[in-house]
Amino acid sequence: MKVVTNPAYPFLADFFCHLSDRFETEGITIYEGRNVLKRFNIEGCELVVKSFKVPFFVNRVVYTLFRKSKARRSYEYAFEILKRGSNTPEPLGYIEEYKHGLLNHSYSVSAYSGAPISGNT
Repeated sequence: MKVVTNPAYPFLADFFCHLSDRFETEGITIYEGRNVLKRFNIEGCELVVKSFKVPFFVNRVVYTLFRKSKARRSYEYAFEILKRGSNTPEPLGYIEEYKHGLLNHSYSVSAYSGAPISGNT
C-alpha cells in the first residue's frame, strides 16, 4: 500500500492508513456510480474520498508499470490547478493498494467544498 498525505494535514495519516477498512462501513455516500464518493469528518476536517473502480487486469499492469494511478493524478493535478489560480478543493492525499504486485484499488482525498457534484465522476 502506498499512502501520500498532504504535509499540511499530518493528522490524517492514520485515517488514510485504515481507509480501505473504513470506507465500506463509514462516511456518508454522496455519489455512487462508476466510482463512489463519500464524505467524512475526521477531527473536525470535512473531506471527500473518491474510491476509483478497480481496473481490469490490463489496466492494472499499465497503472503499475507505465502510468500514474487516477488517484495520484487527481492529487497532483489539483495542486497544479491551485497553482494556476483556479478554484478546486484542496488535495489532502491519495492511497494506492496493490495485490500480487499490481494496482488493485485507489482512493483520492480532498477537502469538502459543498459544491454540486458533476455527472461524470
